[in-house]
Amino acid sequence: MWNVHDRVLTDAAKSNNSCEGWHHAFQNVVGACYPNLWRLIEALKKEQALVQEDVTRLLGGQALAPKRRKYKDLQKRIKTIVRQYNDGGRGLLETMEGLAFAFMF
Repeated sequence: MWNVHDRVLTDAAKSNNSCEGWHHAFQNVVGACYPNLWRLIEALKKEQALVQEDVTRLLGGQALAPKRRKYKDLQKRIKTIVRQYNDGGRGLLETMEGLAFAFMF
């Protein structure tokens, strides 16, 4: 089976894009590839403040930034294709072609 098959069906993350996004943002906060200790400590303090804001929003019932519509639509198409494969409505080749087509638009 595919290595992300179950993740598609449960709407779990299928890549490490969120980690890469965090790393890029943190690197911008730090402002250097090899910061000195004090610069790193200040960057960690800023990151802690940002995370605390997100936690406070979540505890207050607010949602964090939603996914863009195009990504929601793509996730829905992928999930439909995988479910059709599971139900026996599609063979492996048809499923792979369907997934390739889904990423084209």
